[in-house]
Amino acid sequence: MKNKINTVFNYLKDNILVALLISILITIIAPFILTRKLNFIDFTNTGQIGDTIGGITAPFINIINAILIYIAFTEQLKANNLLKDQLDADKSKEKERLSDIKKLILFDLERNILPSLNQIKDEIPIFLNKKDGEILTFSDHIEFNDNIYKNVAHPDLLKIFGDDFKLVTQIYSMVGYIKKITALNISFKYPTERASMQLITLNNEQYQRIRDRNKEKIRIELQNLRDNPIEICKAKIYHILRVDDPLF
Repeated sequence: MKNKINTVFNYLKDNILVALLISILITIIAPFILTRKLNFIDFTNTGQIGDTIGGITAPFINIINAILIYIAFTEQLKANNLLKDQLDADKSKEKERLSDIKKLILFDLERNILPSLNQIKDEIPIFLNKKDGEILTFSDHIEFNDNIYKNVAHPDLLKIFGDDFKLVTQIYSMVGYIKKITALNISFKYPTERASMQLITLNNEQYQRIRDRNKEKIRIELQNLRDNPIEICKAKIYHILRVDDPLF
């Protein structure tokens, strides 16, 4: 029964223009017909002619109104469902986008930043114990950087990590700081080799004094780096990697 009703309404909806034209024609023609005396029927003796016209045309108008209201309601319902589907699709895309960003950040922390921190820490005693004139090669730690972090909008990181957002920003801030004082970079910051551009023009006394002072600065900064920033940064990373909260 319900299917038959839906079939009828679908037919009327598809032919609504025809139904409206018929309704308009009836309302226009009815007053002319109902005010004429015909052989087979006479409405002129039925009292107030306006009541007669209204009584006859009202059902047609009411039926058309009911059909129009039903069609408007069903179309609005369809529009609401389409809007809901679109919103659900947009939400799903947004969730997938944020999930990809989260995976990228976690991958960077686990596969790039954390191993680099361990390598940087292992290089410190080697650098501090090297003899004068001894040539050692240290890594420039290309993968140890904040490039991925800088290319992600902070509002996205806040949505992804929530209360740990501040922790993520602190990690990458420390990455920038640590990068400047790795064993390789600190040797440029505080040169100790006689052939370096900063020391090559000095006399022996000046060279010895500046070299000893730079070596002490290197020792202090690298020991502090090993015992504080590196370990603190690693602890923050381990915390982020342990947390596996859903995005929504």
